[in-house]
Amino acid sequence: MRNLIRFISKKKYANQFLSGKIYMNSMSFFWSKGFEEQKDFFEGLSSTIPKNKMDGLPQDFKEVLCYDIGIRVDAYKYCNICSFYRLDVDDILKTIQLPSPEIDKFGDYAVIILDEDGFINRINKAINKNLGWYFLCGDVNYHRRLDTTKPNNFVRHTLDLILHEPIDINLISDKPESLRSRDCFDKINKYSYQNEWRICLYRNIQTEAPYTLEIGDISDIACIVKTKELRQKLIKVYKGYWPANVSEQRKPYQGNTSRKSFRNTILKVDGRVWVMATIG
Repeated sequence: MRNLIRFISKKKYANQFLSGKIYMNSMSFFWSKGFEEQKDFFEGLSSTIPKNKMDGLPQDFKEVLCYDIGIRVDAYKYCNICSFYRLDVDDILKTIQLPSPEIDKFGDYAVIILDEDGFINRINKAINKNLGWYFLCGDVNYHRRLDTTKPNNFVRHTLDLILHEPIDINLISDKPESLRSRDCFDKINKYSYQNEWRICLYRNIQTEAPYTLEIGDISDIACIVKTKELRQKLIKVYKGYWPANVSEQRKPYQGNTSRKSFRNTILKVDGRVWVMATIG
């Protein structure tokens, strides 16, 4: 079993969420804005490329690269996302994995979604009223950043760099489809404690504005609690369950398109990508 938890800064916004107003920032917001734990310079990577396969890079630059080169799809800035903490529950062992205290900084209030499938069905109905919209929701995958030339490389101090403007992906590879190994559901493992489940929406328009998706009242499948009281509330909801580590309760991605199709749709918006690197 799984529940979803949405952390929100103020009670009035939590009430709006409970009424079915799902506020979604553009993905580009998280490239440089928000508080520190929200910012992710590498959000929207389509792939990583071993630095020794990047023709044209000076050797002295390669020597200070900490990890493989990252390729971030520019058109993800036109996608809106809404993120949740995925709460895993084991009904056989009667255990529940309570959220890490680190997650409390994401908001003073928490909306607990007690029916994940019912929630997704309402999202699906709202979105499918709009011709040409694409959405996908599911678990985020976390990856360790690699330097394939030095697999055990440990870096203490680093600096992230990005090309001054996006470029055509065909300038990087004559087979760009081979680079599409990651997408908006992949993040680096420094964020793994967030145990994230997210909704990603592309409305087929080129705007970086936030969007509020209205799905109708969800108070029958969700409740609001103060974040500082969240763990006590969960223990009450799951009476007889014990706090413990729980194996990941992962599910297939859901939406009105496949994960591969969504990834390809975004890349084909203009085929432009950012080349990113970390030195140290």
